[in-house]
Amino acid sequence: LDEVTLFVVSEGRLLDTQVSGDAIPFAQRPFRHRNPAFLVELQPQTNYSLYLRVQTAGALQLPIQLQRPVAFYEQDQNVLVAQGIYYGIAGVMIFYNLILFLVLRDISYLYYVLAVGAHAIFQASIQGFAFQYLWPHTPELNRYAIPLALSGFGVSMPLFTIAFLRPGQSHPLLHKALVTYAILSAVLFCATFFLPYRITIQIASQINLAGCLLALVTGIALLNHGLRHARYFVAAWAAFLVAVLALGLNKFGYLPINFFTEYSGQIGNSIEMVMLSFALADRFNTQRQAMFSAQQLALENEKK
Repeated sequence: LDEVTLFVVSEGRLLDTQVSGDAIPFAQRPFRHRNPAFLVELQPQTNYSLYLRVQTAGALQLPIQLQRPVAFYEQDQNVLVAQGIYYGIAGVMIFYNLILFLVLRDISYLYYVLAVGAHAIFQASIQGFAFQYLWPHTPELNRYAIPLALSGFGVSMPLFTIAFLRPGQSHPLLHKALVTYAILSAVLFCATFFLPYRITIQIASQINLAGCLLALVTGIALLNHGLRHARYFVAAWAAFLVAVLALGLNKFGYLPINFFTEYSGQIGNSIEMVMLSFALADRFNTQRQAMFSAQQLALENEKK
């Protein structure tokens, strides 16, 4: 939400006005929280009217709650624990696979790191952590962060699919579709700075949903072709696709706001990150076994 203004009225008099939202620096928020939140002191035996004025270019959702401070902090603590687990998984996967890329020099690991990093930034922007910790003094970045992160994911994900599954020889049409998807995402990445936010976010969401379907179809095709490590790939994208669909339907108002719909993207992405890491490890083991078998065959031939 770009700008949220609270008006506190009692007996026809305006008692207080507070402004929050992503369009103002984080330090200027009256209550420094990742979400637009306001601290209001209400006196007993007094009638109050609270008005909210909301202006935003993105999806307009208002899950309004009025809580006592203790209940607010208790609920928030549980959310922070869950968020810490998610970003911990993302950080470990990025660090681990970046080390593997530096050691093995396999480009698949780098594309994996870029895809995981882009999606983690997207989630941090959605949840408000990016504005709170990464760029609190530059609210202008909030206008571009989400579509740029989605576009960056849309570029790195098909490149990872191509490098990991190598569909060019057995399925050239899928290979061309993945390349086209990466090019469209790169174009959208550049167009984000010129197009209105509402347009870019809708296009990015639709392109990424189609890209997830394309990755899933490619994985199934290669699995049917006999590629063993594609099984983890298919499981990863099936889980992620369900999560993305639930998140998209939630953000556009088709599903109610609850814990699972609000955090479905992070739940699905956590499963996806782990499964894709398993897929990379399985492919490495398969290649190592094939190399060992080839060496044994060469040794036997040399003895003969």
